[in-house]
Amino acid sequence: MDTAQLVIFTAIWTFIWTLPTRHVSRLFELIIGLIPFTAFGLRVFAGFFTDVPPGDPVRDFVGPLIDWVNGSGILSFQCVLDAAVAVGLFWFAAAFNIPRQSRLGTAWIIPAIAVTNCLTLYVSGLPIEKFFALALPSPVLSFAVAGLISAIIRWTPSPLTTDTRQNAAIFILITLPVATSLALLFSPLVTSLPIRQQAQATSLLTLGVGALVAVTAYQCHLFTATRSKLLFALIAGVSVGALASLSLAHRVNEQSYGLSSTDAGSMRTHCISSSNGPAFLSLNMKPIPLI
Repeated sequence: MDTAQLVIFTAIWTFIWTLPTRHVSRLFELIIGLIPFTAFGLRVFAGFFTDVPPGDPVRDFVGPLIDWVNGSGILSFQCVLDAAVAVGLFWFAAAFNIPRQSRLGTAWIIPAIAVTNCLTLYVSGLPIEKFFALALPSPVLSFAVAGLISAIIRWTPSPLTTDTRQNAAIFILITLPVATSLALLFSPLVTSLPIRQQAQATSLLTLGVGALVAVTAYQCHLFTATRSKLLFALIAGVSVGALASLSLAHRVNEQSYGLSSTDAGSMRTHCISSSNGPAFLSLNMKPIPLI
């Protein structure tokens, strides 16, 4: 995404997130909810074919769709994805009855992420998630993200009681690092597979870990309302899945291509110090996509 597009969509996302929402029908919720899930599902689907060589019958059949997702075509898939995010934010606020008070209190997150993403792209050529996955060791990254999410849950204005928010924050603070570390234990299993299957295995493993954490979060009954429990389960599951995907893909790259801990540290240093492009390119590596 170029800078102008990022600025425009950041303003749109922030505006939509802070809009007052009214009760909508279940059918309307379902329809608009399918839009972002379909868009992001296409991105995940394309990731399964990253290392599938040309000539594979399934790959050739879905080739035009995968090429479009990867950037070809007149209408950029990134624009479609960004528009889907805008729809998803409205659905998110309406479907889970998120109070406007809480949405106003978290509106700063959207521009903050956009600004940080611009900085990491300028410094290293990497988007925010890949930059921090390379710049920080996995335990540090997981604790940092868990701490940030926990602080947002605990201190964002909300009708929920202080004890409820505090218990939810503690759950996130403990679960995210633990679940991410457990996912990394399976990295030898992933690297034992053929290289062309490692991206698929990474995606399936992280989806499974995220789903398990989401179910656990729901079953903990930290909230009374069903929608609140579903929202918390979604936040916990997606956060763990994203963290595990970044960390596991990085670990698989290290093990598959024979990087030592010193090499990994040098790669992190290069990621921070170089402005000539992605660190992976300077190492002549073929990375597993971080999806």
